[in-house]
Amino acid sequence: MAGPGEQEETRAVRVPYIGQMDLDALLTMGQTFAWTRQEDGYHGSIRGTCLRVTLDGSSIVGAGPGDAADMEAIVREYFDADFDLPALQARLSADEHVAAAVARHPGLRVLHQPLWECLASFILSTVNNIPRIQRIVNRLSDEFGERSRLPGGRPAFPTAEVIAEAPIDALYECGTGFRARGLSEAARAMATGDLDEAGLRSAPLDEARARLVGLYGVGDKVAGCILLYGLGRFEAFPVDVWIKREMERLYFDAREVAPAVIRDFAQERFGEWAGYAQVYLFHGARKG
Repeated sequence: MAGPGEQEETRAVRVPYIGQMDLDALLTMGQTFAWTRQEDGYHGSIRGTCLRVTLDGSSIVGAGPGDAADMEAIVREYFDADFDLPALQARLSADEHVAAAVARHPGLRVLHQPLWECLASFILSTVNNIPRIQRIVNRLSDEFGERSRLPGGRPAFPTAEVIAEAPIDALYECGTGFRARGLSEAARAMATGDLDEAGLRSAPLDEARARLVGLYGVGDKVAGCILLYGLGRFEAFPVDVWIKREMERLYFDAREVAPAVIRDFAQERFGEWAGYAQVYLFHGARKG
């Protein structure tokens, strides 16, 4: 291990993946806000491990300090490299509208994010846009995260325990605004174990959603994102302004429909893979 002020040796791992992967879209489309584009790829952290990730052929290359086997496992899980994406795309393409979105954006998949990082990021997403969310995440990392030992890398996202102990004023200074209270209370729920990750993964979807909506600053859309991106509940279908408009256009003859109606319709139509359908339809609505 490197001593104070020393750089730890950087290692690189190659992780082959099944299907296609659009790294630029995955790390900028709004699933995650923790990655910064640099000339040689994207810098960020996964579960406190600071990494630089790039694509090389049909492999993800992750570079950073630490044990190579651990880093390979982290990258493999986060990017769901072993998932048979083409098989799922074929299944979802039974729906003509999803088929069109898959054909335009075949490199999309759902990232497997740590629950706390996902929960915090989507609380910060309320009445916000992607560039500003990224700036807040970066400021929180700079202020409270563990410093990266990766040259040019960003600090890791701060733990729930650290944020739970941070004064509200310090969170405000990082640009969180009215979201500071929700971030602080969610951090305490995670740090104390009051928010039970195993229970959220195993509970009926509506029950898990209700538990999340019970947190200050978490509405139905944010809860849907946390279920999908932070808990791997692929049957969840988050409804924001973009997907609401697209679903109304494609499935409801452009009629105004309540978000809950759209959510329930999509979950019934796409079943256990509704969240994946959402990813393709959402990105198609934004990018064409």
